[in-house]
Amino acid sequence: MQLHYLTLLRQVAYLHQELSGWEIVDAYSQLRNECRFVLRGPEGEEKCLQCSSHPQYPYVLLLSVPKRKQNSAPILSELLNKTVKSISILHNERLIDVDFEETDNRLVLQLFTNRTNFLVVDSEDKVLSAFKSQKKLKGSLFDPQPGNRRDPITISQDDFLNHLKYDGRSIDSTKLRDFNFLSKPIIRELLFRSGISDIDSDISANQVQSLFREMQSFLQACQSDNPVIYFNADIPERFSLTTLQSEQKLRAESFSDLNAALRLINFSGLKYAVLGQRTRRLEQLLERRHRSLQNSLSQMVAKPRDLEKSAELKKIGELLAVQPGKIPHAVKKITLIDYHDPEMQEVEVSVNPNLSMHENARSYFQRAKKLEERVGQHEEQKEWLQKQLSLLNGFRDRLNEVDGFKGLEKLEKDMTARNLLKPRQDSGSDKAVSLPYKK
Repeated sequence: MQLHYLTLLRQVAYLHQELSGWEIVDAYSQLRNECRFVLRGPEGEEKCLQCSSHPQYPYVLLLSVPKRKQNSAPILSELLNKTVKSISILHNERLIDVDFEETDNRLVLQLFTNRTNFLVVDSEDKVLSAFKSQKKLKGSLFDPQPGNRRDPITISQDDFLNHLKYDGRSIDSTKLRDFNFLSKPIIRELLFRSGISDIDSDISANQVQSLFREMQSFLQACQSDNPVIYFNADIPERFSLTTLQSEQKLRAESFSDLNAALRLINFSGLKYAVLGQRTRRLEQLLERRHRSLQNSLSQMVAKPRDLEKSAELKKIGELLAVQPGKIPHAVKKITLIDYHDPEMQEVEVSVNPNLSMHENARSYFQRAKKLEERVGQHEEQKEWLQKQLSLLNGFRDRLNEVDGFKGLEKLEKDMTARNLLKPRQDSGSDKAVSLPYKK
C-alpha cells in the first residue's frame, strides 16, 4: 500500500509543508532507477528529495543529504536554481506536480510502478526533459487521462449494493475494482472484516452492508491513522495506512512519521530484492554447473571398456614377441597361434609391414599401456566428478537456507574459493567510472 493514492496524498502534504520555498541546488543520479534533488532552505540548511523509478519499489522520500559519489550523473538540469512554490497531487491519480516560483515549467513525478518516470513539463504540457526514455519523450505532449472510477467514500449504501448487483445471495465481485482506492489487498482486508470468507458463495444482506460500512471506515482511517508496518520475523512485509485485522499473525509496528515508515518499507524491499537477484544468480550458476557435471559423468559411463581393450592389445603384443619371423613385404595382416587358447587356434592380427615382429609387438604394448593409463585417469576423473557433484549439492542446500546478506556473502566466498565464482573486483580509483546511465 506504499504506492496507494491515499499514501501519496499524505506524503505530498508533508513534502509541500517541508519544501515550499526551498531551492533546488543539485540534481543527479548515481544508482539505476534513482534520482536525487538537493534543496537548500531559507536558513541555508539542505535536504534531499529522493525519487525511485524501480518497477517494484517506486517512492518519493525526504532524506538527509548524502555524499555525492564520483559515478553520479547530472539529470534534469532545467530545475537547477528553481525555488519550490508548491507540491500537489492530481486528484485520484498517482501524479505529483512540483511547481516553481521562477518558471511555469513543472516537475511531474509519475508513479506508475513499471512506468514510473520523472518529467520536466512546460506550461503547454510539452515534455522538456525526462529521467527515463529521454529521446522518446522529449517534445511529446504530456496528457494524462483522468480515471472514471467511482468514489467509495461519497457513494450511498443503496448505490453501492446496486453497483455490486447484489441479488440477495451474491455480488459481482469484479465490480469492486470499479471504485477508487480499492486495490486487491484492501479488498481482501474488507472481506475479512465483513466475515466474507468466500466471495463466490452465498452472502447475506448483513455481510454486504457490513462490507459497505467497513469500506468507508477503513478509507477514512487511512487518511488520519498512524501508518503500520507488519514484520515476518525481522523482515518488513506489509505496509498499511491503518491497522490490518487480517494480518494479526504478523508483528505490527506503528509509526508517527509516514516518511520514516515509507523509507523503511521501500529500502528494505529494495535490499531484499537485491538479495533475491543475487540468490537467483547463484541458483542458476549451480544448476548449470550441476547439469554440466552430470553430462560429463554420463558420457564417461557410456565410453567403451578400455581395460578389456588394453588386455587384448597386450595379448597380441605377447603373441608377436614369442613368434619371431619376417613379415612378408606389403602384408598388413598375419596369422598367429593363440597360445592363450587351450585349443591353440590361429588368430589374424594387423601389423605394420615396415616394422619387424618385435617392433610391432612393442607398438601393441605401448598402445595397451596408454589405454591402461587412460583407464586410471578415467577413474580419477570419475571420482573427481562425483566429489564435485557432492560439493555442489552441499552448496545448493546452503543456498536454500540463506536468509540474509551475511549468509549469502559467506556462501559466495566459499564458492569463490572452490573456483565456482569469479572473485569480486574492487573498483579502484584508477579504473573507469561506471555511470548509472549512458550520456
